[in-house]
Order: sequence, then structure tokens, then C-alpha cells
Amino acid sequence: MLKNISKSKLEYFRNLFFSYLSQIAAGLTLFIATPFLIKGLGLQLYGVYALIFSFNSYFNLTDIGLSTSLIRETVNGVIKNDLTGVKLALNSTIFYYIVTFICILFLSIALLDPRLGNLGRFLIKDTKLVNTFYNAFLVVILTFFLNLVIQIFDAVLQGFNKIYINKRIKAIRNLLECAGFILISIYHPNIFLLLFVSLSLAFLHLAYLYSVFHKITKIKLNIKDRDLVVFKNLLKQGIWYFIGSFSVVLIFNTNIFIISSVLGIQYVGIFFVYNRFFEVIRTGFVTLTQTLFPKIAEMKYKGENVKLLNLFFKIWIGLGGLLLVIFYPLQHWGLLIFQHWSKLQNVDSRLYFFFLIFNSFIIWDNCPSIFIGAIGEQKRQAMVSILQGIINVVLGYILIKNYGLDGAIVSSIIALLITNIWYNVYFLNNKLKYANG
Repeated sequence: MLKNISKSKLEYFRNLFFSYLSQIAAGLTLFIATPFLIKGLGLQLYGVYALIFSFNSYFNLTDIGLSTSLIRETVNGVIKNDLTGVKLALNSTIFYYIVTFICILFLSIALLDPRLGNLGRFLIKDTKLVNTFYNAFLVVILTFFLNLVIQIFDAVLQGFNKIYINKRIKAIRNLLECAGFILISIYHPNIFLLLFVSLSLAFLHLAYLYSVFHKITKIKLNIKDRDLVVFKNLLKQGIWYFIGSFSVVLIFNTNIFIISSVLGIQYVGIFFVYNRFFEVIRTGFVTLTQTLFPKIAEMKYKGENVKLLNLFFKIWIGLGGLLLVIFYPLQHWGLLIFQHWSKLQNVDSRLYFFFLIFNSFIIWDNCPSIFIGAIGEQKRQAMVSILQGIINVVLGYILIKNYGLDGAIVSSIIALLITNIWYNVYFLNNKLKYANG
């Protein structure tokens, strides 16, 4: 007997409410804490901070799409009322993460330790900053591993349509992190203290989430109880999520490395400030569609392709209209807010405008991307996304050398317009129509 995981509109709105609450808390952390961080650390150290988290984005790729595949695996298990496969997949994934963490730790030491490798010196010319970057990076690796494990527990809970649980915890964590960052920035600016706050909160987050996870799912963890076949099936589903994620990293993070090596670490800090401001706006819009992921997966599983297509166009067209309405206010009033918020001495209005265009397109493109991922048809999208990433890297290198920070964001806009902004809608429309004959 098939079980309906989308019990009511109340369930959806509860998920949506806490998703937005989490995003508001994350947005407040970025919006409130960033000026304090810039003032406390200075643009150079803030640039190091940005560079560390750009590396962290690459390490997040070690998830290889497993968490997203685990959502779909759990949705199917809940519908069938059989969680045996979910338990095996979860234990296998945790074992994989432990092995991956050990490999990343040794790889980071080999590449970034100033005594062993030259990568740090290539990205940062100042010797003192190279040592700071390396030591801080080791702390970030620990936080990264805890966040990976949090991510897979959250994936299973999302499969149970309990998205709100982790979002609620994340909201509290973000607010505490914001308070910690502000206090440290004011009274004792130190990049290691900031990272220690993040590490401590990640540990508390994981401990509490696991207790809630166990209470709801009744799944007992035992990495000895793993299955290679189940893991391979999960990996087979997730590999295209991984390729898509890799393209996202190419699009959002590779320019940071190019900026650091070509323009200098201070310009990384400036670029990161602009990106942080628009990240607050971007994540708020993305949440609306992301919350529908379990519902979309369930509708696809039940073969409700016509309803899915109608739902997509309703959300996509509405989102496009909303972006047009708010574009002018964001261009004019948003720039004034950014000038006051960032505390940068010279705010480049043209760079701000380019960021606004890029993020508007990214928000709009995210809608079909979520639908494609939820129905498990991300293979072609991932290949197009890789093309987008490659175009972005090549153009980025050329344009950054000639036009500075403007070139970095313009290259991202051009790459998106050539590829995913139109292809995802075209592909999703044809895929769901074809499924209905």
C-alpha cells in the first residue's frame, strides 16, 4: 500500500515557514555580522576568510550527490512503508564520509602546508597570511565534516517531509553564530576564534539533530551494517547531482581563486562582500521552490506529470514576474542599503548592477533546476551546467585580467545566458510532455 507523505497544506506551510525562518536567520547573520567582520579583520584577513570558504565549497563536492539521492530514496521508502534500503544507504554513506574526511585532511596538509606545498603561496603572496590561511583551514575541515553528517540526517528527515526540523535548528545556530561573530569582531578580532565558534555550534547542531532524527525515524546507526550494492545504486543516482554541483562551484567559486592570484587577496574580500549581500536575497527566493522537493518527487513517483508541468510553469512565471517588479527597487534603494551596510570606501555601482542581473537570472534558473533534480532527470542538465562552468572559468580568466572584478561577474552572466537559463526550461517541458505521450 502506497503511503502519502504530503499529508496536508499545513505540513507544507510549516516546512515553508521554518525554511524562511532559517533563511532569515542566515540572512541576518550575513547582513549584520559582515560589516563587523570587515571592520574587525580588515579586507585582507576577510579575503583569507573568503578564500577558505571557497575551498570548502570544493570539498563539499565529496558529497557526490549522496544527500540529494538519499532524499529520493527516503521518499520512496516512506511511500512503500519500508526503510530497510534507507538504513543501509545511510550507514554506507556515513562510512564513506569518514573515509573521505581522512583523505581530505591528509590532502590538505600535503597541498597547503607551507613547508610541503606551494599552493598557498600561489594564492596568497604574504607569507604571514599563508600560515594563517593554512592553520585556519584545518579548523574549517573539521566543521566541514560535521556539516556533511548533518546534511545526510537532514536528507532523511526531508524524505519524511520534516524539512522544518533542521531548518529550525539552523535558525538558532545562525543567530548564535551571528552574536558570536559580532562580539569577537568588536572585542578581540581573531579569525581562529571565529572559526572555533562555527565548529562548536556545528557539533551542538549535529548532536541535537541526531537525537531528533532517531526519535522520528527509529533508525539505529551502525556502519558495520552497510551494503555496497545499495551504496552503488545511491551513487548512481547521485553522480549527476555531483556533476551539477561541480558546475555550481566552477561558477561561484573559481573566480575567487583567479581574483586572488591575478588581482590580490584584498580584491577577494571586496568581491566576497558583494556576493554576501546578494546571497541574502538569493537564498530567500530559492527556499520557496526547494521546500517543494519532496512533493515534486512524490508527484513524479505517482506519475502525475501533467500536474507537475502545470505546477512548474505556475511557479516559474510567477517568480519571473516578481523579479521584474523588484528589480528597480533593488537597483536604486538596494544600492543605497549596500553602500551603508558594506562600509566600503568606494562602492562600484556598475559592479553592483552586474551582481543584481546575475543573481536575478540565478534565482529564476533555480526553479527548473529544483524540478529536474526532484524528478531524477538531472543528467543532461548536469552536462550543460559543466559547459556553463567551463565557459565561466575561461571567460573569467580573460575578463578579470582585462576588466578586474567587473570581468568576473560579467563572465558568469554570459556563461549562464548561453547555457542553463534557457535549456533547463526547454528540457523539463519536453521531458514531462514526453512522459505523458
